[in-house]
Amino acid sequence: MQRTVSGSIRRLGLPLLAAVILLAAPDAKASDKTLNLCYTTWGQHGGEGLPGKGFIPDLVTRVFEHAGYRVNVEIVPWPRGINKAKKSQYDGVASGWRGANFDPHFEYLNITLRNDINFIVRKDSPIASAELDNFHGKKIAYVRDSGGMDTIRGNTNLQTREVSKMVTMIPILNGGRVDAVITDPESFFLAASEMDPPLDKEFKILQPPAHTNFNSPLIPKGHPKLAQMRADFDRSFKTLIKDGIYDKLIEIHGPQFKFQVPLHARK
Repeated sequence: MQRTVSGSIRRLGLPLLAAVILLAAPDAKASDKTLNLCYTTWGQHGGEGLPGKGFIPDLVTRVFEHAGYRVNVEIVPWPRGINKAKKSQYDGVASGWRGANFDPHFEYLNITLRNDINFIVRKDSPIASAELDNFHGKKIAYVRDSGGMDTIRGNTNLQTREVSKMVTMIPILNGGRVDAVITDPESFFLAASEMDPPLDKEFKILQPPAHTNFNSPLIPKGHPKLAQMRADFDRSFKTLIKDGIYDKLIEIHGPQFKFQVPLHARK
């Protein structure tokens, strides 16, 4: 029997071998349509334990999947993700605040959310408002490699401190090691409320907002499929907006996001 089977295979020859290899080989087109993205733990915006890994990964995944991609989003510390994305070790970052620090390295896809960022201080702080002059000589913390910090980063009148995680800012502000932090208040206070013991009652938000930041997926410059990804995301994004994707995601992730929907994405 073995001789007969072997003989049959020999008679079929190369056509059979080619067919076997073709069936066993990965689907090249499927591989081309797989994206590995990163994001970070950031309030309800992102996190391993959240539905869809958070609002932003959920939104970006849905848009790319609608365009025919398979999407993996890895939650990592923010500076690590940015550094690896710059080296094209990820296909992109699910979202980041647009800023001068990203301009040389990334192309931006559609604006997907907006966030006001504020100075946050301890409740006993004598600083009463967010005018930048009030912070001259003060110690300010923010998350390393954050976009939208153009008026803070490199300001010689300020003493800035970069941290790798937003949650790190909570104990250093509470302990008086910095005078203020700058970030989006909602995510900061959610993280503070989850500390043991909770610390969200220890801080206050200063007005007016320091800046309005706009979120976009970040794709490394020079990515071989950048033009196709941009076109696919744009087309799919517009279609899903008409289908009410933001309303669906707000039902899942919380009503606070309706205040972060950019004007062009509102029905």
